[in-house]
Amino acid sequence: PNSPASLSGGSNWYGAMVVGTLDDSGGVPIHYDRGLAVLPAITPTVTPSPNAAGWNNSNVTVSFTCSDPVFAITSCTPAVQLTTQGANQVVTGTAVNRAGFTAMTSVTVNIDKTLPVISGLSAPPPNAAGWNNSNVTVGFACSDTLSGIASCTAPVTVTTDVTGQLVTGT
Repeated sequence: PNSPASLSGGSNWYGAMVVGTLDDSGGVPIHYDRGLAVLPAITPTVTPSPNAAGWNNSNVTVSFTCSDPVFAITSCTPAVQLTTQGANQVVTGTAVNRAGFTAMTSVTVNIDKTLPVISGLSAPPPNAAGWNNSNVTVGFACSDTLSGIASCTAPVTVTTDVTGQLVTGT
């Protein structure tokens, strides 16, 4: 079935390439392109898109779009929903065309649904009555065990005499 003599519908020669139509013995014509492996196309889409650092903070759906203008698609991986936190979660999709050619693609997804932790510490510490009589520097400690910290508020020095002053860090 792979020789030019077995082709029906005529043969066109383009260099070493034979183009024609084969019969799969079930009466269904199959397009034949000898010399070129016509692979299907597969494209992944990640929804929602990750942030600039490559992380999502919610569930992610990876869907695949498969196409083949010559042979048509017989199989395309359905959408996959990721609900578990984790770094470097690989989702692979496969497209198969009617000629049996396969194309694969993979996408890596990072999900962190846990908020980072921040704590503040003032120096020098207040006296037993809760007061300071000098400038106070409030520093912040930030941590995130999965995706890491993108930014943490720099230390803030309080220089005014005000009761109940609030210093906020992010």
